[in-house]
Amino acid sequence: MKHSIYAEDVLKNLNRVQTQFAQRENLAIIASKDEVLKLNHAIITQQQVLNWLLAAIVILTSVLGIVIYQNYKRTRNVNGALAMAKQVIEDQNFLLDHQVQTKTRELVETNEELVKVNDELDNFIYKTSHDIRGPLASLKGMVNLAIMDVKDEKALTYLSKLDLTAEKLNTVLTRLLIVNRINHAELKPEIIHFEPIIQEILTLEVKKGFNSKIKIDYEVDNDVHLVSDHEMVRLILENLIDNAIKFYDESARVASFVKIRVKKESGFVTAHILDNGTGIGLASREHLFQMFVRASERSETGGIGLYLAKLATEKLGGDINLVSTDELLTQFTVKFPANLQDVIARRKEEKLRLDQDKEKIETGTPSFNFPISK
Repeated sequence: MKHSIYAEDVLKNLNRVQTQFAQRENLAIIASKDEVLKLNHAIITQQQVLNWLLAAIVILTSVLGIVIYQNYKRTRNVNGALAMAKQVIEDQNFLLDHQVQTKTRELVETNEELVKVNDELDNFIYKTSHDIRGPLASLKGMVNLAIMDVKDEKALTYLSKLDLTAEKLNTVLTRLLIVNRINHAELKPEIIHFEPIIQEILTLEVKKGFNSKIKIDYEVDNDVHLVSDHEMVRLILENLIDNAIKFYDESARVASFVKIRVKKESGFVTAHILDNGTGIGLASREHLFQMFVRASERSETGGIGLYLAKLATEKLGGDINLVSTDELLTQFTVKFPANLQDVIARRKEEKLRLDQDKEKIETGTPSFNFPISK
């Protein structure tokens, strides 16, 4: 019985051990399955993330493809518009070039006509002046002979007036010949010294017998350096100074003066001739430098003096103007280019360019090329 009881206890213990082992085995299996489930869950989570990433990549790729396609369409449209614009520009350039050639041809033809008319006018003035001066010289000679022979005072008065009128006409004809000389003069650049020129002009005015009440002052700055044509410079100053002296204020209450100032200004040599004479009315200023326009009835040269000054100034490449002053004085300002050689060189270049344009027009070569960006 002891053996039986002992065997029963052994069996119970064995059964308990087996049960505990089985439980431990089950717990191990459960734990293992839990680990597998966790791994499966992690794998599923990673797969979901990968799926989301794949979906995002697909979406981004689709969007990028759409953008690329739209850009392609836009680029194609822009290229088409650029091609059309290029064609329009080419057509416009062709039309513009044709218009430029037409206008240039008209300009060249107009310039040729103007040159021809000016040459004919110069030739007419030259021949007419010479043709008139012959009979005029004979008339003056006859008047002088009559003055020596006639004793009647009244007749002598008429003859003197006739001689004075003939002398004025001779002066006008001489100045007309100067117009021709200026137009056809070959400029000779040289260093200009103003003081000797001004002194020579004033000496000539003294010989003419100007009124002693006129005070004349002149000043030439030391830094003045001018290379120009001596004859043209003298002609300009002579006419302006002569006008300033001639049209002085005859009133005894006015202290008449003429001031001449030559200085360097902004790359030019500027001559100012200032006077307080009779002045020039506003109505006369617009056409002041035109031929045969007289600003005063006291003019004895038919309104040619200022025209000659303007013509000679333009020949030198300069500028002449009547400047208003606060004191209501009369001031003429002449701007001489500092170096006449530069003016001559520039005119040669312009003439060469005009000749080239004329040659292109005659040969049908386009005058201008407009590059088009591709």
